[in-house]
Amino acid sequence: MKVEIENELGISLHVDTIRNRAHEAGLFGRVARKKPYVNKVNQEKRLKFAKEMLEKPSSFWESVIWSDESKFNLFGSDGKAMVWRTPREEFDLKCTVPTVKRGGGSVMVWGCFTRRGVGKLCVLDRIMDRFYYRDILEQNLLPSIDHFKFGQQYHFMHDNDPKHTSRLVEDWLKQKRIQTLPWPSFSPDLNPIENLWDDLERRVKKHQPRNLQELELQLTQERNNIELSVLKKLADSVPSRLYECVKMKVYPTKY
Repeated sequence: MKVEIENELGISLHVDTIRNRAHEAGLFGRVARKKPYVNKVNQEKRLKFAKEMLEKPSSFWESVIWSDESKFNLFGSDGKAMVWRTPREEFDLKCTVPTVKRGGGSVMVWGCFTRRGVGKLCVLDRIMDRFYYRDILEQNLLPSIDHFKFGQQYHFMHDNDPKHTSRLVEDWLKQKRIQTLPWPSFSPDLNPIENLWDDLERRVKKHQPRNLQELELQLTQERNNIELSVLKKLADSVPSRLYECVKMKVYPTKY
């Protein structure tokens, strides 16, 4: 930056002078937010989905079962990147770091939750394919549905991972009469379980697990200890997420 400014203005500047002027203008070094890259086609699908779902009554979101897979590292870097921005540019495209769907990791889990509580947590013991995913739903989603006591008045949410949308899984869901929530691609910010994973990771890190066995144990224990108030707040945030999506259009949301 210093060389570029000096070349443009034709003068010599001390780095402290540049930093001070930037601070006066409200620019400070900040960690760039990581947001999934969304192409134009998927931007339009996200916007269409958000507008349609905003017409749903708030009671609709009380009976949605949110699900996803996530990884938890025993050790690892947080991959932070510094950027210069104003407070209002926190989620501007030029001040965020694009990411893609994460996969693999020290421990990979599948889980779900609703406004009524958390469902079963499944620690994956092998690479997931469509057959394994169907088995996970059979062994974990069905008991969770019974636990939530929704009857038939609920919708199951999972993203558009090819394993989730395979004919095998779709046929199984139809056979079990499980209604799914249509979902736009590259939209983790609209899924409140992503924030639940972040909360769970912070809780587990406090225990400083020393090995994978301890990590798995703490993941299960801390997930079961998540307060109902936290789950309600996350589920109730969905309309705000949708509104933010419409408001921001092609830009990332704050969620």
